[in-house]
Amino acid sequence: PWTATSSQPWLSVTPSGLTGGEVALTADPAGLAPEATYYADVTVASGDARVENTQTIRVGLYVTAAAPSAVLVDSGSAYLAASPVEPLVATSDFASGTVALRNVYTGATVRTLSGAVSQAGGMVFSGDGRTLYVHDTSAGRVVALAVASGAEVGSYDASAAQPGDGIGQALAFLRPAGFPMLVAPGSRIFEVESGIERSTPDFRLASNAFSLATSLDQSLVVADFGAVRRFERSALAGGSLRVTDAGGAATAQGRQGEACISADGDRVYTASGFPYNFPATSLATGQVVQVLPANPYPNAIQCVWNGFVVGGIDGFYDATDIWVYDGPSGANLGQLSSSDTGGNRSLADRGLAVSADGARVVSIVQKSGVPNRQLYFQSLPPR
Repeated sequence: PWTATSSQPWLSVTPSGLTGGEVALTADPAGLAPEATYYADVTVASGDARVENTQTIRVGLYVTAAAPSAVLVDSGSAYLAASPVEPLVATSDFASGTVALRNVYTGATVRTLSGAVSQAGGMVFSGDGRTLYVHDTSAGRVVALAVASGAEVGSYDASAAQPGDGIGQALAFLRPAGFPMLVAPGSRIFEVESGIERSTPDFRLASNAFSLATSLDQSLVVADFGAVRRFERSALAGGSLRVTDAGGAATAQGRQGEACISADGDRVYTASGFPYNFPATSLATGQVVQVLPANPYPNAIQCVWNGFVVGGIDGFYDATDIWVYDGPSGANLGQLSSSDTGGNRSLADRGLAVSADGARVVSIVQKSGVPNRQLYFQSLPPR
């Protein structure tokens, strides 16, 4: 048995249930001032003495009086990371130590995090959105920054876990069995609450990864080249981590791009230059079970919790270069451009991020004749 309680009156939750049951969250914005984000914590606990911990669900509610519009902003961004809780996207340029946090609805800079990192590379948010992990490429470490203040709250070794291995360009955050873990670019694995390193010789996925993505159930990690690993955390013997091969896709045959795991956790989508579409490979059979049409050259893809699959291409002359699909049915829900114009622009490799609510997509684009990259914020089609 479990019970769930909310810390705020505007958020109601399922008060109790049994293992396997869902906690439904219902927000009521009545009386809340617009153009602000509100937060609540839902505590899930059990009266059963055999249950050793509690879990907290952090909830963000953004209230606005106007529908968001498409916004183009100048930015030398090279990396994107979307918060899972609030309407923020983090951007870094790979040239400085500055990380900008922008509102996904307006494109405006909410705050700038600077000083803790000398050269900011790949980034990932913690599951509760309170911490941003940034790869400091020149210092060989991953720095944990408090999203609210920018203060450094932790540091992790980003060097190669195994002698002779490389150091990739991506991070991953996941919570197998409720234990928050960080995968660093050198394939080192850390439990972030204790700082204990759980690296294993069987895990080397991140050392060559251009991008990493996790499954919705927090047990799988996939690299851009399609390989998938399963994480199993046990509390036995003081704690242990088992990482095993969970299959993957052989459809990543071109340039470095991106891969993601479907919301159902049963298939892997790839976007890697060739083939000129977004194929899905079953993790159970290893066979291609779905092909979502596209054009040359696929280079970015996002699997969203609501079943959306958002894929992008480096299609310089194409009028549209972003496809939005309903993953389960394969239905094409709409096509978008990564910029405010169609054609004469290129979507950056792995240059897409989707907001936590599944309503907005942010793209990194290089327009012809414009010296710096730009960010384009726009709404996804309604489901």
